[in-house]
Amino acid sequence: EDFESSLELEEFIEFALVNKDNVKKEKTIKKIDEKEAKFIKDKFGINIINGFHKLDAYELKHIINEHGNDKIEKARGQIAITKEDIIKIPEIINNPDYIATERKSHQNLETIKYKKKIGDIYFYVEELRKNNNLISKTLYKRKGETGGVTVETNPRNLTSKTTPQSSPIENNSHSEKDRQAKLRKKIQDYIGKSKRNP
Repeated sequence: EDFESSLELEEFIEFALVNKDNVKKEKTIKKIDEKEAKFIKDKFGINIINGFHKLDAYELKHIINEHGNDKIEKARGQIAITKEDIIKIPEIINNPDYIATERKSHQNLETIKYKKKIGDIYFYVEELRKNNNLISKTLYKRKGETGGVTVETNPRNLTSKTTPQSSPIENNSHSEKDRQAKLRKKIQDYIGKSKRNP
């Protein structure tokens, strides 16, 4: 099931962050189209045909736990990740500045790294899992630099800019107060449903 709005995306992120029982939940960002699958196959030899880009609730919580501390991230030369940064993931994968293969994950699975300048420079990594799905693995960011995106030399097979696509996340017309109230209610319903159907 795809996200229908930014509100629905926020709801899933909130669920992930308050998910104390680490309930396994995934949410589809979008289906991988043929053009994207061909690009990844030709450049990196990785098959993602008929797969989906997905968010994993457990991994989203890990992103905040691993990269959400200001002091730790500053020592790494990075900036702490917030919920608002996670909301940018669809934009990052829909219109990246660069795509690269990253080292394999701890589970020895292939990973793909996206780089996108949205003020600051975002690095988002997906892991290739079953059924050719690309699942959220990590997200971190560094301070933006004047003069555009600095090409990273560490990842192999760094590519040129890909063809821009529109983001599937649409703006909603709710007022901030109504939006927050609706979000809180939907999170409570979502958590209740997840506990009933683990």
